[in-house]
Amino acid sequence: LTLSAVVLAREAAEQGRDRRDHETFSATVPVLVAGSLPLLGDDPGSGRLGSVDAGIARDLHDHAGLLADAGSDIVLVEGPRSPGETAVAVSAARSVGIETWAVVGHDALLSQGDEFGGPEVFLRALRDASAGPDGPADAAGAFDRRHGAMIDLLFHASDPASALRSVLASGATVLAIADGATPERLAIARAAIEAHRLERSAAEESSAAEWLDWVGQGAARAPAGAALWLSATSPRDLPAGWDWTVLAPERMRQIPGDRYRLIVSEMTGVDAAHIGHGLEPGGVVVLAAVLDGLQLPESLRTLERHNTDDGATAWFICRREER
Repeated sequence: LTLSAVVLAREAAEQGRDRRDHETFSATVPVLVAGSLPLLGDDPGSGRLGSVDAGIARDLHDHAGLLADAGSDIVLVEGPRSPGETAVAVSAARSVGIETWAVVGHDALLSQGDEFGGPEVFLRALRDASAGPDGPADAAGAFDRRHGAMIDLLFHASDPASALRSVLASGATVLAIADGATPERLAIARAAIEAHRLERSAAEESSAAEWLDWVGQGAARAPAGAALWLSATSPRDLPAGWDWTVLAPERMRQIPGDRYRLIVSEMTGVDAAHIGHGLEPGGVVVLAAVLDGLQLPESLRTLERHNTDDGATAWFICRREER
C-alpha cells in the first residue's frame, strides 16, 4: 500500500506539473514525494504523546524503512512535538538515508536545532493567520539552516497571498500545506513563490548594478596597472584599463605585498588588513564589509562609504597611504 501511494502521488504531481505555465521557474523544478512519519504513542483522548520507549522507536524505524523502500524522496516528521520526541523520529528517518524535514512549534528555538535531531529542513507550525509574517522572521536571524512554515492557517487570513509573501520575504525557503491542501491553495502558494523569486531576482540585479557602479567610482580614483578582483567566479564586466587577476577568496593569503594598484572585493568576510597589504602605496581598494567588529587597518584611508539597506554591511573606497 505504501509503494502504491508513493507511485500514485508521484504520477499526480507529475501530471500537475505538466499543466503548469512552462514559462515559470517552478515548471522546471523536479517533483519530490514526501512520506509522512507520525510520532507514535498518541493518546486519542488527550491528544498528547506518550513516552517514546524502545518499542515505539523501533516502530518509527520500521515505518521510515517502509517509506524508503517505497521510493519516498523526503521523510516528513509530523508535529509539532517536544524536541526529544521529534529527535527520536528524525533519528529513525535519517537512519534510512533519506532527507528529513520536521515540523516544530512556532516558538521553537531553531538556533538550538540539534535538540530536534538535526533534520535538513525545519517547518514552523504557525499558530494562526496573524502569526505568519512574524514567525519565520525570528528563525531567519537565529538559525542558519533551511527553514520554512506550515502555511495551512495563512489561508484564513484576509489576504493569503500577502501573508505568504511576508513569510517568504522573512527567509522561509519552504512552504508546506497539510490537510488544507487544495488545487486553489496550491496555485496561490505557487504564485506567491514565483512573485517572490522575480522580486528577489530584480533586487539582486539592481544591487549588482549598484555595486558595479560603486566599483567604477573606486576605479576612477586608482592609478592604472595591475588590479585584483577577489571572487569565486570571474565577473562578466571587469572595468577596462587595468591588468586584471581574478583570485578565489580562499587563496587570498597568496597575494604578494605591494603588488596591486586596485583591489576589488565584495566578499564581506575577507580580511581587510591583508587586502591593504596587497596594495601598492597610493593604490585603491573597493571593499564590501560586515560592520560588526570591522577594523580597517590604519594604512587604509576611507575616501567614500556607502551603507547598504540591510544596515549590517557597508561599501568602502579606501586608499593605501603613501609611506
